[in-house]
Amino acid sequence: MIEIVSVKDIKDATPEELANLRRKGLLPAEGTRRIPARTLSPYERTRAQVAATGNRWAMENFIATHS
Repeated sequence: MIEIVSVKDIKDATPEELANLRRKGLLPAEGTRRIPARTLSPYERTRAQVAATGNRWAMENFIATHS
């Protein structure tokens, strides 16, 4: 089931309701806003995505093919 949350619901929500939405993953956690000093290159973005999978073989393969 997809839960739809309107902006009005978020503006009118109590702190407990906001915490519940964060736990469900419908809102970002507090303090997670990251403003990079520079944009990442395609290589860096791809490397980060491969590393995020946790697949060691994929990371070894990426390093071998991109170095």
